[in-house]
Amino acid sequence: MRTHLKLLTVGLVLVTASVAGCSSTSAGSSGAAQDDATSSASSGAPVFSTAPTPSTAPTPEPIAVEPSPTPTTTGPPLLGSSDNGDDDYYGQCPDEGTQYSCGDVGPGGGIIIYAVSKPFALSNGYSAACSDNCNYLEAQTVDLPGQYAWCVGSGASKEVSPGTGAAIGTGYSNTQTMATFSDYCSSGAANAALASTFGGYTDWFLPSQDELNLLWDSKSLPSLGSFGNGIYWSSSQDGDQKAWPQVFDGMGNESQKKSDVYGVRLLRAF
Repeated sequence: MRTHLKLLTVGLVLVTASVAGCSSTSAGSSGAAQDDATSSASSGAPVFSTAPTPSTAPTPEPIAVEPSPTPTTTGPPLLGSSDNGDDDYYGQCPDEGTQYSCGDVGPGGGIIIYAVSKPFALSNGYSAACSDNCNYLEAQTVDLPGQYAWCVGSGASKEVSPGTGAAIGTGYSNTQTMATFSDYCSSGAANAALASTFGGYTDWFLPSQDELNLLWDSKSLPSLGSFGNGIYWSSSQDGDQKAWPQVFDGMGNESQKKSDVYGVRLLRAF
């Protein structure tokens, strides 16, 4: 009986020891795995993982940009033309390459309002600085003080003979005829013109109708100053009792009585 108990006791002891050994081995293996993982992390060895695929942002549609318009230069009207000395051609400097251009200051201190390379005649029998070889017209920058009748004297009621012209280049001879020939005008616009010494020159004259139109077309040049009188006399008559003025503050224009008083702005040629 005791023998069987001893054998049973030994058997139980062996079984218990075997189970304990298995349990120890399992725990040891688990611990070793944990130690290996910790060792890899601390040693800097790469740990691989699967990262999520980043989302791709949609490509924006290109923005249409309107091309900038080419800037245009806006300035004052160009002075110039292919015309050269045409009597119907007003207020311009037709030629390029002349010594003076419209807007320049002339030798007499006036402002150039006409410049041509082809000379125009001026004298018409009278002594003049440039006679038949004139290329420029310059205008005084101020009106003569006050206002004037076209003519005071016999020329106010009869036609000045041998007549007056209207074309460019005739203003000088018109003025001489009015004031010095046969005593047509004892006073008036032409006499005031011949008395002018503006800029040290004495060859200023009352412009002809076409020359006055040149001045009217050039009136926007700032250097010419203002035209406060509004209406100005030309040296061109219209029959025995009338002559041609130019309205500077409007477009209407017709001949007026020679006894009427208007403003005077003088020119000279060279």
